[in-house]
Amino acid sequence: MQNQFKEFVKNQSLFAPDERILLAVSGGLDSVVMMTLFKEAGFNFGVAHVNFQLRGEASEGDAQFVKQLAEEYQVPFFLKSVDAKAFSQTHQLSTQMAARELRYAWFEELLNTEGFSKLATAHHLNDSVETVLLHLTKGTGLAGLVGIPLINAHIIRPLLFASRDEIENYAQKNQLTWREDASNQESTYQRNYLRHEVIPKLKKINPSLEHTFLDTIERIRYSNAILQEQFELLKAKAFHYFPTHTEISIEVLAQTAAPVLYLEYLLKEFGFNYAQIKQIWEAHQSESGKVFLSNEYLLNKDRNLFLITKKSSNQAMKYLIEAKQSVYEIAEFSIRVSIIERDKGFSIPQNKDILALDFEKLSFPLELSLWQQGDYFYPLGMTGKKKVSDFLIDLKVPLILKEKVWKLTTKQNIVGLIGYRPDNRYKITSTTKRILLVEKQ
Repeated sequence: MQNQFKEFVKNQSLFAPDERILLAVSGGLDSVVMMTLFKEAGFNFGVAHVNFQLRGEASEGDAQFVKQLAEEYQVPFFLKSVDAKAFSQTHQLSTQMAARELRYAWFEELLNTEGFSKLATAHHLNDSVETVLLHLTKGTGLAGLVGIPLINAHIIRPLLFASRDEIENYAQKNQLTWREDASNQESTYQRNYLRHEVIPKLKKINPSLEHTFLDTIERIRYSNAILQEQFELLKAKAFHYFPTHTEISIEVLAQTAAPVLYLEYLLKEFGFNYAQIKQIWEAHQSESGKVFLSNEYLLNKDRNLFLITKKSSNQAMKYLIEAKQSVYEIAEFSIRVSIIERDKGFSIPQNKDILALDFEKLSFPLELSLWQQGDYFYPLGMTGKKKVSDFLIDLKVPLILKEKVWKLTTKQNIVGLIGYRPDNRYKITSTTKRILLVEKQ
């Protein structure tokens, strides 16, 4: 097993022989074997142990055992005691999640302060099998079938080549001692139920279950890597970011063999689940206007596009615009305000993102806020007044972008809609001497 271990580290490029690695050691079978393999291989490592104070004297015994083993192996030892139960209650987490957060936060600190390049955990092949089975049971995409990642940022899993039986055989052959956690034998936890009830039955069908899974997981990992490349190629064609929203081309998606799968990838960062994504794609041939919600985003089908915006938290926000050159940070964009003297060389900017207004007609401070139902103004180039809602409908502004439109007002009169149109009453004329430029950036 020692040779397998060294070959695995080398072939998978887990770390260089001269790197300094921090081992997360609980004192259980797996981490003790990992620690011993590192020692026999002559690698440079230190040991970190967290006492979660969950099992009274047993927890104290674990910490003492790992400390003594580190002293025997003559490697640096780091210990941290935390009250995992109190942390879980304060932060409303399960005890397991609380322990995980506390553990990895401290490991990260040690990496930064003690000169270690990577953290090694003792996850092995059976852990990966259990992860795949859990994901299959609860529902997953292809990414959920690759098991525990071998490398995740600076975290490595150098025992993923070995099954639990192989690790135990190695420990017995080398007369190693370790600490047993009684909770590992209980079937109340989901992983333990798979470990003690489900996997033994599957191994009656295939005694080499773990290594068969290893081959399958490897093929799935390669397939997923190829798929990720295809996703990125399609994303470049179909996906467009804007300051206020994101657009996805329905036309580009429709040309693929699996539009729902591609859409799932594109919408992953926005928090839509698979059931929603199927409904979203089913709606692609329906009339515009249908809206779907995730926790933080809205998605609207608008003609041949899916439009995504962040849920608005700016409805009550107002900004005062002073009569001076300045920049204001407004939600998804910024506003640059400048004042210029009109001269013979001036021409009105032909850019909808710039409002050019007659400075003398304005009363400061101006107010910038989101438009409301019932608002009206006198759009430049039109005769008479028009409701903002009707103006935006005429321009075919998508439903979920309408609520992102900001108005600039003076004495409650709209002087312009940011990114759309100035008001006719405040336009530049032949008598204008000074000009206020309001530029959306």
